[in-house]
Amino acid sequence: MSAGVSGGTGGTSGSELAEAIFDELRAGRNLPAGVGPDEATAAVLCTLLARLELAPSRALLDALGEGTVRAIGSCPIHGGELGERYDQVELLRRVASHFEMAPAAVRPMTAAVLTAIRRRLPVAVAALIDEQLPGPMREMWRGAGAR
Repeated sequence: MSAGVSGGTGGTSGSELAEAIFDELRAGRNLPAGVGPDEATAAVLCTLLARLELAPSRALLDALGEGTVRAIGSCPIHGGELGERYDQVELLRRVASHFEMAPAAVRPMTAAVLTAIRRRLPVAVAALIDEQLPGPMREMWRGAGAR
């Protein structure tokens, strides 16, 4: 294992955790043409964090770990306020705005990124985030609703 900042995943380095997310996204073939897994993850994570309140946002970032967040990268478009209330339509619109695409074009990618992140979180953190999301967005978070 390479040296690095550990995330909340039992000692996996940040770059290894990020690479596991990126590998899952590459294998799933849900990325639009020209969008890399790092860009996709940064855009979806940015948008998800804007939707969550402070405690779940902090829990998510802590669980991913500083090294993973650094490997994923930060959003160059949105600063974002925490706890903004919006639905799945707005989530997809915001993710799409990162790539100048239609929201429908980023739906499978968004669902795949959310699922890849959720799989790597402690159950308690995933549940905390789950509680914050409205129905259709929650389905995407849980791994359903990709279409």
